[in-house]
Amino acid sequence: MTPSAPAGPVLLDVQAVQSPDHRGRGIGRWVAEFARALCSAAPELVGGLLLNPALPVPGGADLESLRATGKLRFPSPGTDRGAGAYHVLSPFELHQDLDAVWPGFARRMPLVVTLYDLIPEVLADRYLADPGYRRRYRARQELVRAADAVLAISEATRRDGIERLGLEPGRVATVGCGIGPAFVPTASRDGAFEGARHGVPALQPGFLLGVGGEDGRKNLEGLLAAYARLPRELRDGHQLVIACQMTDGYRDHLARRAAAAGIASRVLLTGYVDDATLIALYQSTALFVFPSLYEGFGLPVAEAMACGAPVVASSTSALGEVAPAAGQFDPADPAAIASAIERALADPVTAAALAAAASTPPPTWEQAVARAVPVYEHLVAAGSRRHLVQLLT
Repeated sequence: MTPSAPAGPVLLDVQAVQSPDHRGRGIGRWVAEFARALCSAAPELVGGLLLNPALPVPGGADLESLRATGKLRFPSPGTDRGAGAYHVLSPFELHQDLDAVWPGFARRMPLVVTLYDLIPEVLADRYLADPGYRRRYRARQELVRAADAVLAISEATRRDGIERLGLEPGRVATVGCGIGPAFVPTASRDGAFEGARHGVPALQPGFLLGVGGEDGRKNLEGLLAAYARLPRELRDGHQLVIACQMTDGYRDHLARRAAAAGIASRVLLTGYVDDATLIALYQSTALFVFPSLYEGFGLPVAEAMACGAPVVASSTSALGEVAPAAGQFDPADPAAIASAIERALADPVTAAALAAAASTPPPTWEQAVARAVPVYEHLVAAGSRRHLVQLLT
């Protein structure tokens, strides 16, 4: 059967802002900010920002930013069939059936998919050991393979898609990521420090900042091991602050690791901090350290630099694209992390290079949208799917 040619604007599936897995986190934020910027830059191109009617609609800033566009709604298959393309902004919603992510009415439209990373595939021993999860994850990869266009958030992710999923290079465009307008340098580091200390009362001047999570990929244990290797005088002058949401069990685990390394008195585990406190921490830290083993983009690095923080970070994956060259290290080697921290704090040449990197303009959502719009326009003009693929479910 010959598919009918669509003529309308693009529909965007934004259910990641509802998803228990992704709302309020990196993917949910990317979806909300990208969709908002697209509606602002090219409102005529957007036919709707579609929610999942089977999921609760939460409150929060991400949803409010989408509601303000006037485009947020639930799908209407009878009228949505005439759209020009369908964009799945979060293909790995593994708790949802395929029909909820790529509905039947959209399957004869050109398909666009956003690819954030293939971390479970890259680190399969860590993430895909469970057979059920492995089957679901790899089945959903077929949705990415089926897409007429894939928007990758970094060159590293684009390469992973081409090499690991066999995507045709001409179908994968790198659009990047943007930094929210609240992430800016401070006019007063002392003022920012006082703001940060309001949220984190035990904060000390000259602190080093790390963020992450309980996922071992974030390598917080490696950060503790590296900090323990620093000369005593540097540790005495630079408290290590790790700011992230953590369970009591994980907090106890990190605290035990710090105690075993003899650094417990110099390590502060804050737990969750709100955005205002996080920004103040970025603005007032002596050095931001990000030792993650693998990232699809590395948003914390870009956010910290946008706030004027000197940054040292891993050289692996997309972090090699975002982090300043003078501050990169091998995250698998605590000695290399410690050496990068010491250079940043004690070597004037390195410190100047990191300060210069932090003063460069950050990436914007407008730039990301500008790279995506030609992809949409090309698909809408083409008017039909490249091919139809029988997906594994």
